[in-house]
Amino acid sequence: MYKNINFLSNLGNSKRPGLHKIRNALSFFGNPHLKLNNCILISGTNGKGTVANSLGNIFARAGCRTGLYTSPHLIKINERLKVNGRNINNKDLDYALGRVIRLCSKEKIKLSYFEVLTCAAILYFYKKKTDINIFEVGLGGKFDATNVVNSDMAIITNIHKDHMEYLGRTIELIAKEKAGIVRRNGNLVTSADKKGLNILVSDAKRKRAAVFLEGVDFSINKTGSGYYYESNYRTMELESNLLGNHQMHNLALAVHASEIFNERYDLGITTRNIQNALKNIFLPGRFQMVSKNPMKIIDTAHNVHAILNLVKNLKIFLKGKKIDFLIGMLKDKRPKECIKIIKEISNIIYLVNVPSSRSFNASKLSKTLNDSNIRFVPDDGMQKIINSKNPLIITGSTYLIGHLLDKHMQYALRDGRIIP
Repeated sequence: MYKNINFLSNLGNSKRPGLHKIRNALSFFGNPHLKLNNCILISGTNGKGTVANSLGNIFARAGCRTGLYTSPHLIKINERLKVNGRNINNKDLDYALGRVIRLCSKEKIKLSYFEVLTCAAILYFYKKKTDINIFEVGLGGKFDATNVVNSDMAIITNIHKDHMEYLGRTIELIAKEKAGIVRRNGNLVTSADKKGLNILVSDAKRKRAAVFLEGVDFSINKTGSGYYYESNYRTMELESNLLGNHQMHNLALAVHASEIFNERYDLGITTRNIQNALKNIFLPGRFQMVSKNPMKIIDTAHNVHAILNLVKNLKIFLKGKKIDFLIGMLKDKRPKECIKIIKEISNIIYLVNVPSSRSFNASKLSKTLNDSNIRFVPDDGMQKIINSKNPLIITGSTYLIGHLLDKHMQYALRDGRIIP
């Protein structure tokens, strides 16, 4: 029924970096990417989605009509385009995609999956007359399709080694790619550190951009059973149903970005707006408990840095106990290193293939590791592991989590929505 949504799924990724094709396509629509109000770009190795959704919630609570573009999705592509927290419906998505696809066919412009979808998001937000538009970078920054928008602010969460085949083999090279979203005379808010931070600050100074650093301009600190946020604008207690200490740093980034925007545009954001927006935020797949008895937790940790955070949080959460893991990863995410990290707190590690052409070979890896506590599980054996009475952590890939929620974990869904 929705032929353009179906057509999109057949498109591949871009093989050559550059923004000229997407800019060319958008020019035929009157350059809506240059007319969107108050754009924010968010990059970083991990935490981008949390920051984007948190920031979107804050602005929406303050009465701003907020467009939010994120990636990837867990189950349905509609999850990627939101206005005030509501997913785009199939009719509107198919229409926006159709405009882009027909234009590309007519003008012989070859865009990738992400470029077509980004164009559709820009057209949708422009049509909806959004007050603020938040774009999560897909990959890197400098040449990412989202970088066509005129952004008032760049947020960079952290910088670690990931997507090295595209962004470079060193932290310095990766940081340079991500710094590409910082605009001349713009704003940069970041929690990056060490070598990555040095590159970002140097680039920002060259562009005469204002820089706001965690630990200098704002901070989040644990005191007793709670967390306190502090900046020049306010000091307040922060509560959130997001589990994991690392998430509080992501929330702090979102809060400070909202404070800067609030000062510049007089949006009327109050401390209560911020606290209410973050207290009840729900992000599926981020250390999400989908069953309490037996305990089943899903987490989209998909690279070494994210796995380290997951294990760190599980050590606190499990109070020294060990637990079973079901893991599926993409082959370029250093799965051996990730499994080595997880072994410290695991009883048994079940390896499964990810529903992606980029999946590691779970059977081959289990044989290579030659460990009786690391076992390959074929596709038709996953349901038994998931339904067992043993506590279980499922992690390693957004593709895996989305697939399981859609096909194998229907008890975690209600009316197509993941139950918090």
